Amino acid sequence: MLDDALHLLACPHCGGGLSRLDGRVACPNEHSFDIARSGYLSLLPGDARLGSADTADMVAARERFLEAGHFEPLAETLADEAERALRRTGGEARPALGGALERALGGAPER
Repeated sequence: MLDDALHLLACPHCGGGLSRLDGRVACPNEHSFDIARSGYLSLLPGDARLGSADTADMVAARERFLEAGHFEPLAETLADEAERALRRTGGEARPALGGALERALGGAPER
């Protein structure tokens, strides 16, 4: 799964592309990030301080943004595309696809 997503990611230090090298991911400039045994990849720099995650203000701003419905057109488009894909595959991917969409979008879009 990680290998499928690497082309979507960039090095947070230099913006270079990432590729897998043994148990790590690295960019052409040799910035390197370890892959956890569970398969998780963190692109946080090694010197990231504790408490450098989202602040309460950042979380509140994100909640306001999401509650304003800015992602609803995207959710509708994804739902429509998922329905088309399910019709093509006979619906075999329905449970996994529905759960993934709901987790990613914070709830199922209104239909």
